[in-house]
Amino acid sequence: MRAFVEGPLAGLGIAIPVGPVAVLLVDLAMRRGFVHAVRAASERRARISRATVAAVLGAAAGPALASLDTPLRP
Repeated sequence: MRAFVEGPLAGLGIAIPVGPVAVLLVDLAMRRGFVHAVRAASERRARISRATVAAVLGAAAGPALASLDTPLRP
């Protein structure tokens, strides 16, 4: 039964790319505990979500705002 738990965890460890933020989160977990690392990861995910929404809405609003550009040019 233990192999069924350790196998997928090992697979995730290999499949997930390790970048500088992941290293910082692991360091934070080792220094301050798991709860602090989870909070930091949640905040990172929220920032990524807000940036994605801003990019999508900005791309959608671009054509509508392009028509306002003409009267402002000299």
